[in-house]
Amino acid sequence: MRGEGVYWAKRILGRKPFLTKAVANLAAELDELLKASGPLPAPAPEGLKVALVSGNGLNTIALSMDALWGMALRLRGHNPVALICGEGLASCEFNIVGPGQVDPGRFGAALSRQANGALCATCTDTATTALEAAGLPLYALTQYAVDGEIDEVAAMVERLPVERIREQVQDGIPVGDHAFSSTLRITLRGEVDLNDPYEVWVYRRQLISAILMTRRAGRFLDVEKPDRVVCIHGVYLKHGTLVDLCNQRNIPVCVYGVPYRLNTVLFSHRETYHRSLVTEPNSVWEDTAIDDGDWERLRSYLESKVAGGRDYVNYHPNPILDRSKMEQALGLDPNKKIVSLYTNVIWDAQIYYEYNAFENIFDWLYSTIRYFEKRPDLQLVIRVHPAEVKGGSMPTRQPITPEIQKIFPTLPANVFLIPPESNLSSYTLAEASHAALIYGTKMGLEIAYRGIPVIVAGETFNRGKGFTYDIQSREEYFALLDRVEDLPRVSEEQKERVRRFANYLFFRRMMDMPLIAPKFHRQVRDPGERYYTFNSLDELAPGRNGTLDAICDGITKLSPFMTT
Repeated sequence: MRGEGVYWAKRILGRKPFLTKAVANLAAELDELLKASGPLPAPAPEGLKVALVSGNGLNTIALSMDALWGMALRLRGHNPVALICGEGLASCEFNIVGPGQVDPGRFGAALSRQANGALCATCTDTATTALEAAGLPLYALTQYAVDGEIDEVAAMVERLPVERIREQVQDGIPVGDHAFSSTLRITLRGEVDLNDPYEVWVYRRQLISAILMTRRAGRFLDVEKPDRVVCIHGVYLKHGTLVDLCNQRNIPVCVYGVPYRLNTVLFSHRETYHRSLVTEPNSVWEDTAIDDGDWERLRSYLESKVAGGRDYVNYHPNPILDRSKMEQALGLDPNKKIVSLYTNVIWDAQIYYEYNAFENIFDWLYSTIRYFEKRPDLQLVIRVHPAEVKGGSMPTRQPITPEIQKIFPTLPANVFLIPPESNLSSYTLAEASHAALIYGTKMGLEIAYRGIPVIVAGETFNRGKGFTYDIQSREEYFALLDRVEDLPRVSEEQKERVRRFANYLFFRRMMDMPLIAPKFHRQVRDPGERYYTFNSLDELAPGRNGTLDAICDGITKLSPFMTT
């Protein structure tokens, strides 16, 4: 263990760091804050040790958030520390070649080994610079390595039949499933092609690192014994594995994300919000009163989503809202009922869920088209998610339309498709529909809000809330489609549940964070653009910001993460 730990320490202490411009700006902003406010207080003897686990030193959003939580916790008498990779994995979601401990073979030829090693070094240096600027003591996975460990793990994974990768377990942690989800994120596909040498290569490298993450992060937890752990996302190779490790050891873990409403954060206990919003009891929101002010705020926000402007992502700034134009563009029969189907980006957060009635989104999609081929009395309109082509830097590499065309070179006469680049409004389609079918998209809530019956075939936080039809099996799904034309509109009682849950989700769980800058979500920033809106650490003190108090209390006292 000592050899690689000494190597890492020499890198950090004995070499001028190589920084991205964004992280250099973040570090400078933190330095300015601490110089203006004086040093952070020493942790109180009774303070908790909180490990902030940053997964990617090139992600200035996560680094700036971890720095913020760390400074706030210190001001409350606790002892926050940071854990980074520090070149402690063979590869990751952000650098599939890695620092060079495992020979990448022919698929590492696109960049030289030196270039990939430089990427890992930059990740390490940027994370170190930003987190130390926030006064956080630093640990790295490399410090918990065992000599010869990487070679042993790599050899074991190389011998493993590829079809058995996803079922692999290391020390009780489902490392195969985390390797699977990370591979989808890297390839931007919804499935791993086991006949594609490149995808298999990625899959194996992700499994090697998932096993190393389990061992090395596990040793960190066992040696350093943090009282709490905080991380972003809670899924994929690093943080999905970390969450499982913490739960296995009964260490409270708090998972945060940057949701789609502008300048908000969303925290969950014990698991990613992708799961917690599905599994938490309805009692946390269904009895909450909504007054006229709450309702007006919610109504205004939901209506703003039609043309965007109050979320981080706006797929259709110029939507076509006219129903007749939609009918004309698609060639719809105005005398036949419409059933709409909304896809989701198939690689995004594809983690294991217990209740999926179909094998995957493709199984659901193809089965649904085949069903409607036999229902000429109805029209099925498939709305492909616009993020396939308008998803910023990570558009899918497995778009839905070509996949459909492989199975259905010619769609049935009563099945229509709205491509992702189309400005035809998804909301106009919903309002024209008699019912809507979803798999994992978040939009089911907004469809139900408009009174349209929603049938949930996969996993989404809409499931189990009392305003959707939640499918448990294929048989149940097709039995419901047999009477889909007779489904009633969402009742007033159900609409009230929609409003209560929507208010809870958008304005209580998504907590306003005025301490972060309006353009906080941007990784590429303009010169002089700040990460924070405060100029003194006094503004992070207890009682100064309700959201920050709720976050720190959630981490330290394990209270619910929500605003009142």
